[in-house]
Amino acid sequence: MLLFWEKGYEHTSMSDLFAVMGISRQSLYNTFGNKRSLFEAALERYRLDYLDKYLLPMEGTDSGINDVIDYMNLVANALGGKDPRIGCFYANSNSELSAFDSFAATRFAEFYQRVKSAFKNSLTNEIARGWAPKQDIEGMLPMLISLAYGMPLMAKAGASKVDLLRAAATAGQLLT
Repeated sequence: MLLFWEKGYEHTSMSDLFAVMGISRQSLYNTFGNKRSLFEAALERYRLDYLDKYLLPMEGTDSGINDVIDYMNLVANALGGKDPRIGCFYANSNSELSAFDSFAATRFAEFYQRVKSAFKNSLTNEIARGWAPKQDIEGMLPMLISLAYGMPLMAKAGASKVDLLRAAATAGQLLT
């Protein structure tokens, strides 16, 4: 997963994979079939290790604005706490593959819908508890998604952890 994350799908060679994984060519083919299947398994591992951990709190029936703010802070801290050139594996892969790979484009579109639904769920739950938003939540969703998708690009461009946390804080201020 880390090798694909750092180098991208196209720039990761089979030789790179054999070396990093410490297995033979035949073992990789017996287990995964091909490079693409291994890549898809890496994306699934990333989803389980990172995306679910970040999104599940916003998908709950008791989620609210604080879960959205926590999500933004988690993303900012995660991106500010490692090599910023790496960014987000999903965002990187989306940028690399979606234009020419319909399977990847569909998978990333599904992820976009999941993020949008998680934000909407949290904001809708908050409205049910009496929150009166400053604007329609349908208008807020693109801004929140833009920030969530934009922070990895900011990090790759050299934004500091402080800048990422400021962006997350501003989103919180706009919601409260």
